[in-house]
Amino acid sequence: MAYGQMVNELLSASSADTWCEHLWAMYGGYVIAQRELGYGPDAPNVFWSFRDLLFFFQELKGND
Repeated sequence: MAYGQMVNELLSASSADTWCEHLWAMYGGYVIAQRELGYGPDAPNVFWSFRDLLFFFQELKGND
């Protein structure tokens, strides 16, 4: 229940649209940084995590 409450607080901080915009900005920064940092073995996992979070927030937008 505590986890659900934390998620509810997180989601109430911004709209789903805003979360999607922030996620794109964060992922874009990550991709740009990869040029300087070089390949990281976790890059595919970061993409899948980003994708899952984006789908989550897009689904919330559809439920508004």
